[in-house]
Amino acid sequence: VGATHEIGGRRTKGEVITHAMHLLGVSPHDRIALDHVIMVGDRDHDVEGAHLNAVDCIGVSWGFGSRDELIDAGAVTVVDHPGEVAGAVAAAYRSHET
Repeated sequence: VGATHEIGGRRTKGEVITHAMHLLGVSPHDRIALDHVIMVGDRDHDVEGAHLNAVDCIGVSWGFGSRDELIDAGAVTVVDHPGEVAGAVAAAYRSHET
């Protein structure tokens, strides 16, 4: 899923994430389902788009943004290597367990 350029299309990261969740059948009102969604991104707008959709975001430091940018935007963690993503996702899921 990505942004579109037509009038009324998906222009923001928040809209892109909303559309992706819709395609996956995740309701914005289903807290249990939302607790099993996480955004992985490299810029502050990825984190902000995730937060607009009530989901966490893991930042990745090898993209365009900096570690500080991602942390300041509210990423739950920032990883430095692709091999660390799975562990960060697992840790984020564990943080939602009751």
